[in-house]
Amino acid sequence: TSARGFFSTLQPLFAEPVDSVFSYRAFLWAWCTVNTRAVYLRSRRQECLSAEPDTCALAPFLDLLNHSPHVQSP
Repeated sequence: TSARGFFSTLQPLFAEPVDSVFSYRAFLWAWCTVNTRAVYLRSRRQECLSAEPDTCALAPFLDLLNHSPHVQSP
């Protein structure tokens, strides 16, 4: 709901109504897709990184660990 104003500005990019493109169901799908490929880490303060104490980082390479029964992680 809080992002509706932003999404409405994207209407010129879509033939269909943005309410049908950016639905709650689509949000849940996107959230689950991103968060199943993300890790949380604590990083040292650097200008190029977020100032938040815990940062979410996408790590799609981690998915490869699920493709072999012989993988060992530390």
